[in-house]
Amino acid sequence: MRKVNRPYGLKAEIYSRVLLFGDQSKADQSKAAVILHTASISVLSKANLMVFMINYDRFHLSLKRLQEQHEHYTRLDPSVAVLIREAVMESVIQRFEVCYECLWKAMKRYMIEELGLSSVPNSPKPLLRLANENDLLSGSLAQWFKYANVRTDTSHDYDEDKALACLDLVPDFIADAIQLYNEMTGEPWI
Repeated sequence: MRKVNRPYGLKAEIYSRVLLFGDQSKADQSKAAVILHTASISVLSKANLMVFMINYDRFHLSLKRLQEQHEHYTRLDPSVAVLIREAVMESVIQRFEVCYECLWKAMKRYMIEELGLSSVPNSPKPLLRLANENDLLSGSLAQWFKYANVRTDTSHDYDEDKALACLDLVPDFIADAIQLYNEMTGEPWI
């Protein structure tokens, strides 16, 4: 069985993108499945062919939770205690941060595995440029850079103005992230 180096960190060595198991033992097949599962890639088996699929579960779940928590925030009664309002606001911001991280990492895997790009950046802004060049992003690149800047701002210096700026961008981010999810998965958002 062939091994291939994956320098982008899923696993130092992982079995090749398509594995033929015609003459492999069940133990070898199981070992490959465990390694692939560890690398956050789902495996489909058709006859003697194993094909990788990117696992979008984390991205989907984080986006769903962000969407739900933002709805809770927008529906908060103004008479709710300030402490509760701030806690929900901070929760929305934290869910935005988690979702943003899951989004760009899923997009990176998509560009490697689905688009077959060999040279993919390992940080969000250069990755966003490349995604824009490959027509993955809905909306402007400038808008996606705003999301990246807000993500950086909220994680490094947390003040009320930056928190409110993040909250203002969350509805647009959710809409753009849903369109990106639809584009990468080929599935409608539910």
